Amino acid sequence: MAYYQRKIDGLYQDIFGFIGWQVLPAFIAHGVQQKTDDERQLLLQSYKAHLVKNVIA
Repeated sequence: MAYYQRKIDGLYQDIFGFIGWQVLPAFIAHGVQQKTDDERQLLLQSYKAHLVKNVIA
């Protein structure tokens, strides 16, 4: 995940830094099309926790 975060930071650091915004940490979910409905539900719960941790907190 650190790899993807570095890519995002590198692409947007100048633009968002200029206007005072911060980039959220990346949330990566590979192969969601091959997951069961229960596995997708768990991913959605993880994504919700990720957003709560990084946006609300």
